[in-house]
Amino acid sequence: MIIDLKNRIIVKIEGKDKYSFLQGLITNDIHKVDTHPIYTAFLSAQGKFLFDFFICKVDETFYLTPEKIRADDFIKKLKMYKLRAAVTIELLDQWHVYSDLTMQKPPVNQQ
Repeated sequence: MIIDLKNRIIVKIEGKDKYSFLQGLITNDIHKVDTHPIYTAFLSAQGKFLFDFFICKVDETFYLTPEKIRADDFIKKLKMYKLRAAVTIELLDQWHVYSDLTMQKPPVNQQ
């Protein structure tokens, strides 16, 4: 079953510093996104919850899914921390976020 998550929007992040930029801002390890989408949060400097979202990687581009109603604040906060990092941040407001609720058995890790 596919569901349109109308309350979410997509933010695209590209650039040579994208890993180090995001690693310093999120609560999960950004390198995990190389193998599968991750769920993470963005906290204030004091450790208070600000935003939660999923990140997925397609080719060399990261796609983040913050709440649509807070997208402007989210992008403003990202740009505040950008400083000299070689990244571009773009709101893809014409795109839609979907969730695939199809149940699939995860692969067994063969060691």
